[in-house]
Amino acid sequence: MSALMQNNVVNPMTQEAYKILCQLNEHDTITTINFMRKLMENNNKNEEQKSSKKMEAFARLMELREEIAATHPKSLEEERFEAMAEKYPFLRDEMKK
Repeated sequence: MSALMQNNVVNPMTQEAYKILCQLNEHDTITTINFMRKLMENNNKNEEQKSSKKMEAFARLMELREEIAATHPKSLEEERFEAMAEKYPFLRDEMKK
């Protein structure tokens, strides 16, 4: 066993994997390692796809932000005033005073 495993620096799952690999014959060890490599490749592809989707979503968000800015929306205070005046017409005159 490596010095890392003897000092318990490696996490328990890694230690378990080492123990299992040590019990396999050469052919099974090679097969297991090839399987693990393929699994890691698949994980990396999945991570890249997730990252790509996030980037697309962010790009779309930025497009929407530009579209909204192009409409020149009113300030929050103006929107609030108009909503209150629409709901309570009698307040329009009082708010202008």
